[in-house]
Amino acid sequence: RKESSAASDVYKRQDEYSSVIAKEILNNILEEKSVKMGVVMQSLRVAVTGQGMGPDLMQVLETLGNQEVAKRIQVAITTLSEKVK
Repeated sequence: RKESSAASDVYKRQDEYSSVIAKEILNNILEEKSVKMGVVMQSLRVAVTGQGMGPDLMQVLETLGNQEVAKRIQVAITTLSEKVK
């Protein structure tokens, strides 16, 4: 949960934002946490789009923009946290 909130904060703070930058952010966070991309991609997609499949996720992140991506990640964290309690 802490790592997801950190990811939300990193996305939110970006001045420049594109699919390439979104992927770099994600790769940096995952490398720092020693987590492979495949472990989080489906969860990130569901958190951001509400669906388990769709177009290229990095393009979706670019289209939505960093503020919206950060907001959706935070909403997913909050919702899941409440369900787990």
